[in-house]
Formats: sequence, structure tokens, C-alpha cells
Amino acid sequence: MSTHPSARRDVTNQDKGNTLSRQTSNLYKKQEDNSDKFNENEKFIDHLSETDDRLSSIYENIFEDVVRKVESFGGVKPNDTSIKIISTLQHRELLEGNTTVVYKQDK
Repeated sequence: MSTHPSARRDVTNQDKGNTLSRQTSNLYKKQEDNSDKFNENEKFIDHLSETDDRLSSIYENIFEDVVRKVESFGGVKPNDTSIKIISTLQHRELLEGNTTVVYKQDK
């Protein structure tokens, strides 16, 4: 079985106030401390940490010019304007607004 975005039919994430994404996030928060799901939750958090590291590395290249320009302003002390742009994904917030419920379809 595979998922297919066009199988959403009338189920969308656009509902006012109670999006499916928010409901998914709320369900996650309720079961987050469930010992049966502890290992899965830990894997989720570990993967996000790895993704943060990868994204931070990518951001370093993307924002290289901006960082250099900010550093050129200088400050009172050395490195006063030395900045780094890093990824800070949060597992609880990631599910809200970033998940989509779709129907599975046989191919």
C-alpha cells in the first residue's frame, strides 16, 4: 500500500482552528510519555537532532554572505558580531502544521 496526496478527498489541513495537523500534534503530546511508545519517541527526537545538524551545516553555506556582512560591522570586542544560523526543530511543534492525513491506496 502506498499513500497518495490526491487521495485526501474532502479531508484537508485547512479547517479553521482544528486542523488535522494540530490534532495529530495533540495526540502525540498525549501519548508522548507512554512507556509503550518511549523508544519510538526517542527515535523521533534523535532523528530531529541529526536533521538539525545537517540543516545547520546547509544553513552555514546558504547564509555565508549574510554572516560575513554582519561580521563586517564589527563590535566593541572581537567577535561581537560573529553569528551562526542553526536549525532548532522542536519535536512537539514539528507535527503541528507539518503533517498531512491521507488515505492509503492500493496500486
